[in-house]
Amino acid sequence: MRLPLESGYYGATMSTLKLEPSAQGRQAEDGGNLDFLVGTLRNLARVARDLDMVPFETDDSSSAEADLVPLVSRILAMSVTVLDKLVAHYENLDEAAITGPVQSEAGPQQAKSLADLCVVGRMELYHRGEELKQVSGQSDHWDLISACNSSRGSLIKVAVAVENAICERESWNSELEPAYDRSVSVEVRRAYVHLRQGVAELGSPDEGSIEDHLRHAEELIDEVVRSDVQKKLRVSDRCHLKRLQQKLKTWLAAGRGADHQSGFYLWQDFVAVVEMLMQINNREDLVQGDKNHAEKLLASFEKANSSLVQIPEDLLGSLRALYGRDAELDRVIRLLDEGIEDRLRSILQRIVLQLDAGARS
Repeated sequence: MRLPLESGYYGATMSTLKLEPSAQGRQAEDGGNLDFLVGTLRNLARVARDLDMVPFETDDSSSAEADLVPLVSRILAMSVTVLDKLVAHYENLDEAAITGPVQSEAGPQQAKSLADLCVVGRMELYHRGEELKQVSGQSDHWDLISACNSSRGSLIKVAVAVENAICERESWNSELEPAYDRSVSVEVRRAYVHLRQGVAELGSPDEGSIEDHLRHAEELIDEVVRSDVQKKLRVSDRCHLKRLQQKLKTWLAAGRGADHQSGFYLWQDFVAVVEMLMQINNREDLVQGDKNHAEKLLASFEKANSSLVQIPEDLLGSLRALYGRDAELDRVIRLLDEGIEDRLRSILQRIVLQLDAGARS
């Protein structure tokens, strides 16, 4: 796969990012232009956010090294330059130096805090660029892509933090969205829960069922990596899934001649990968969002004056008459008899306590 830096979407976008100040707007202390610098930082973040890693994952490492690494390195270098200019602007700023149509009421202390934020961001992106130089030429395909994706993520986080802080100080409207969208995390988690449910439903394999178990495992992974959500997975997660899927395909292709013991090891790998993916629950956006939702539900239970689940008594009698016919229906009947609101309240209280404990540790 070729991705020329000076042609196509990325080339057209990058060619507009010239680090030269415009003639309009408020001039920065170093001769730059604050409006222009913030606009450039926004564009760099957008290029990074829109960069699709998936096509490189199906290619060989030479493509990632020839096309992806130079592009990400260039975006990082330009971002470092922008942050350098922003540091110079806010380090030298004092109230008397602010001129132009937009007057800021923020004091020098806030300017110093902004300069410090830009320094920290610049250092992080500089180190990311140095890491890319080290992995280039001596890492495998997935390591290169993971390094590029980590650099991309750092750039977006730094750009969002700096742009939001500048906009707050200058009373501008922020244009960059948070680095992580909780709705995306929720969607990805749902895909991982699907894998976990598959593990639970299949149960532990024996020699007679190991082939079917591994075939189902490969199908479950295939559902995820072929779905729309796959582009939203972290590169490292896609790497784990695709590498494991290839091992499963290789084992299944051997048919009855495959070694059962190696099959059991593969199944253990599958279970371990699924459990590792469920660590998504530790992401900050999910922890805080889940806590907020659980507390909101608990508050609604306290205010509710009637049952949330209203089933006519005659229908409840019919349901109870079916008890014993189906295990899943039996669980629902037991929940209704025990009081589903009380059960939900107990579960939600446990979740809030766990999330609170995790935040304090």
